[in-house]
This record gives sequence, structure tokens and C-alpha cells, in this order.
Amino acid sequence: MEGRTRTRWRIRKRGRRGAARNAYGPPANRAPKLPSSTPLSTPQLGNVRHPAERPFRAPACESGATSFPRRGSGGTNANACPLELGLAACGSSNPATHFRATLNAANEPGGVTSSGTGAAEYTVDGGTVSYTVTFTGLTANANAGHIHVGPAGVNGGVTVPFTVPRAPSGTFSGTFTAANVAAASTSDGGIGVDAGDYNGLLQLMRAGETYTNIHTSNYPNGEIRGQNQPQ
Repeated sequence: MEGRTRTRWRIRKRGRRGAARNAYGPPANRAPKLPSSTPLSTPQLGNVRHPAERPFRAPACESGATSFPRRGSGGTNANACPLELGLAACGSSNPATHFRATLNAANEPGGVTSSGTGAAEYTVDGGTVSYTVTFTGLTANANAGHIHVGPAGVNGGVTVPFTVPRAPSGTFSGTFTAANVAAASTSDGGIGVDAGDYNGLLQLMRAGETYTNIHTSNYPNGEIRGQNQPQ
């Protein structure tokens, strides 16, 4: 009888210890069991795909260009979009149709001493560009005037020639089309333009890669010049 009482007491004691352990969680060396979870399913959005899955399409130039001439190559075709010009020259939905240049001696590379100044205005109307150029105060009579290809500070070839008044001051106006565009490239191997490449010339003008130059006998390479900037 006494032995049974001791056994029951041990069972009750052992049961209390188990309850205490259950009250304070599992032993420190035993990881708790977490409830199982159901993996989240990916929502189905029909034919909608993540933007990253969509094929990349390079922006097209306004002329529908698909080729990219190398620097100094003079271009590849009349619809070419020069890669070096960037999207500003080719990708705009409203490309510039008006350009202006401010001409002075300080813009001429190589050092020109002249107080002459001038201005040039260009307006695009379809396949024709109208222009008006004025100059004053040259050191000698003007003997030539042109649109050249090239960025500021770089000499480039003639792409559109003008007929100028043979005087130290004057104004001349006119128009040009693709038939007047001559092949030209820059002296540093920069972007060029092919003969008849009217669209290519406009792209260069929109990128600020052309300039107006007035020449005299004192300065055969140019006495005053200015970059043609889109307005």
C-alpha cells in the first residue's frame, strides 16, 4: 500500500513538471515547430507581360532611318541617322524647322582679328530651306559664304555654298534643296554628309553640327562664323 502511494506521487510530480515545460515552451535546444504555409501562386494576367519581357525597339529617326554612318564616312544614305548625334537630333516628334547663327571673329579657330559681325536665319519648309544672312564690318570684301559641317571650334567642309555681295557689309537671301547639298566632312574626322543628303544635313543642323561662315581675302578660311542652332 505504501509503495503504491509513492508511485502515484511520483507520477503526479512528473506530470506537474511536464505541464511546467509545456507552459514555458520547448527546451532551448529544440526548435519550435512552425505551422505549414501554402506557397503563394503567381497571378495570371492573361497576355500582359512584364515590361522587361517586351522587345526593345530603337527609336526611329523622322526620316525612317535604319543605318548609322561612322564618323568621317560622309554618311551612308539620305535617310541615315548618325549615331553620334543622339536622340535629340533624330527622335523628336517636333523637329526644329528654324535655325539661327550669330557670326563673329571669336568663333573662328586659329585666331582672327576682326570687328566684323553677322547673323544667319534658316527656315525649313518641306524639302526647301530659306535663308537670310547679314554681315557688317569685315576687314575686306566678302568673297564667299557657306554652310559648313562641324561643331564649334572645328573646321569642316562646305556643304551648301552661297553667292555673297562683294563688300565689307551686306545681306543675301535665297533657298536651297537637296540638289544644292554637297558632300562634306570635318577636318577632325567627324560626322559628314553625302551629296544630296538633305535629311542628313537637317539632322546635323538640329544637332548644332553645322556653321555659317563668311570668307574674305584677308581670312580665306573664314573671317566670321557661327554655329547654326535650332530655335
